[in-house]
Amino acid sequence: MAKPKESKSKSEQSQLVKDILSGRYRKYDPDKHPALLLKVFKAGGDSRTFCADALIAQSTFFKWLLDFPDFAEVYKVAQELAYKHWDGEGRKLAITAPQAYRMIMKNRFDMTEQRKVKLAKLKPEDSLSDQYKAIVSHMQDGDLTSHEAQQMASLIVSSIKIEEHSELKGRLELAEAALRDKV
Repeated sequence: MAKPKESKSKSEQSQLVKDILSGRYRKYDPDKHPALLLKVFKAGGDSRTFCADALIAQSTFFKWLLDFPDFAEVYKVAQELAYKHWDGEGRKLAITAPQAYRMIMKNRFDMTEQRKVKLAKLKPEDSLSDQYKAIVSHMQDGDLTSHEAQQMASLIVSSIKIEEHSELKGRLELAEAALRDKV
């Protein structure tokens, strides 16, 4: 029975081990590593995938983040690219395997069932009517699920009720004071 062919010859593997142990791959290359980081994350990879492709340990990766501010900035953008990749893949996966999608997004991006969303169109100083319109707009843009929009709209309804209650209470106090003054 023939042995399966190895991807690298023993001499190539031996040289690779020597290169790794010599520290050759621990040297940060600003022309190579940021581009590789973006490429790996854009394809949905993570820091471990990058480390494997760059032939470095994770400890080296984290040291580079501390020592090279430009690399740290590229890492932030790379994380957004990975999120975009998995969000797109996840939308497909959410249809066939929603639990798998939630698990991936939770583990990779710290998304919880009650995720944090930033809604640029929703401003606290706007009227409640404008806030409601902003929620609907964010839902139409895909920033909010229909369930999230419904929850936010219920907060606006609660705010309206609180304002109405406060206004009625004020009117009632004025009416009671007017009655006391007549007596």
